[in-house]
This record gives sequence, C-alpha cells and structure tokens, in this order.
Amino acid sequence: VCLFRSAAPLFPNAQAATLVIPSTVPEEYALTVVAERTLGNDSLNLGLVVGGRQTMLALEGWGIRASGLNMVNGRTADNNETTFTSAVFTPGTPSTLVCTVRKSSVQVTCNGQQVVNWSGDPQQLSLDTRFWTDIPAGKLFVGAWLTSFRISKLELVPLSK
Repeated sequence: VCLFRSAAPLFPNAQAATLVIPSTVPEEYALTVVAERTLGNDSLNLGLVVGGRQTMLALEGWGIRASGLNMVNGRTADNNETTFTSAVFTPGTPSTLVCTVRKSSVQVTCNGQQVVNWSGDPQQLSLDTRFWTDIPAGKLFVGAWLTSFRISKLELVPLSK
C-alpha cells in the first residue's frame, strides 16, 4: 500500500510538524520511507507501533545526529540502548529508510546500513508526550523537529506471520 508520494517538501521548518497516517496498522509490517532533508539540521521522526505500543524513531536529532527509538525504558533516543550517532542523511540526496516491525522487535536500515536493532518487551517502549501530544493511539506518523524533509515515498506493507 502506497500511503504517500510527493515532490514538494512535506514539512515547513516548524518546531514539531506531524502527519498522522490514517491507515490501520498491521501487527507486523515494513514501513519504507524515502526522505531528503531540504532545510535545517534536526530530526525526522517516524511514529511506530510495536506490540500495540507507540514509540518513535528519531533520526539525526538533539543537534548531535543521534538516532534511535524514543523512548526505551523512559530514556530518549540520544541516551538509550538504541542510540546511533553516525550520519543517516546525506545533504541533497534522498535516503531510503526501511523499518521492519515485528511483535517484539524493530530493525531500521538507511540505504542498507543498520541504524536500529532492538528487541524486547514492547512495554519498554513509549512515546515522548512532552512534544508529541496529539497522536491518536495505535497510529503511525511522520514528523519533523526544527527541520524540513521531502518525502517521496511512504509505503506500509504487512508482513506474513
């Protein structure tokens, strides 16, 4: 299912822009996003549902290019077991992100490079409600923090059990 395709910037440079994806989220799925940073230097955020729990994948946030799941055991993506501090995006170049979500695991790659490899009890995961307050329960979302991205592909594919 192709959820979204656009050649225009999806988010203006706003503090916390969010687009909720209205489709039903399968229990296990692959979410593919092709994104290119167009302005700013902070995070692209992908809201995920893992084992019925919402969490968020933050990519290149905190002004230090920290990426990871936000939140794990109440800790933000810049300081938990999923923290990844290498560059994810290359300026002027679209990046392909693949988030593979199973009942108790999340694997994320960017252009084939592993960014996140988490497994555990989904109860460890949560959404940072200090900033992401208007997200309906059980929904995926795309967001940006103090930056703009062009999203050219957003695809959700259910995985067989």
